[in-house]
Amino acid sequence: MTAKSLASFVEELVSSIENGTAGTMFSRDIVTLEPAILRSLAEGRPASRHELAAATGRSTEEIVELIERTPEIDADRDNRVLGTGVTLLPTPHRIQLPGRDHLLYGYCVPDTLFAARFLGEPLRVTSSCPTTGRPVVLEVEPGGVRAADPPTAVMALVTWFDPDDVRAAT
Repeated sequence: MTAKSLASFVEELVSSIENGTAGTMFSRDIVTLEPAILRSLAEGRPASRHELAAATGRSTEEIVELIERTPEIDADRDNRVLGTGVTLLPTPHRIQLPGRDHLLYGYCVPDTLFAARFLGEPLRVTSSCPTTGRPVVLEVEPGGVRAADPPTAVMALVTWFDPDDVRAAT
């Protein structure tokens, strides 16, 4: 994908978030929870409904309702958020943060890239090539990918998906 088409995709996504047509995964409700969720996950723990309520100025009841109606949020029985985009639950896309003993995981590789930006710190992503099965390792800074092994690695970005079933496209 060219830089121009990626930029166009991002502009369209931002516009759809602003006008409320981006689907549940990219709703304003979810986007406003992301920083608090990622901070908890970076510490190796789920985000509690109380913590999310305090971080967003919402009631715990609103947070629980949002968690329960959003299929892209991984949550436990106590409505603690285990992830959304980045998760504590194992996936093929492993994320290592410097100085942490635990791993995080991404629903897809683009989610791992957004994590570095939102957390404001570098991270290492290990995945595998879907064609060869060989490992692909990315060193990611908040501003983008710093290094890739192999250096010829590429990433596909799905630019069309059902916004109400984003996991089906990743």
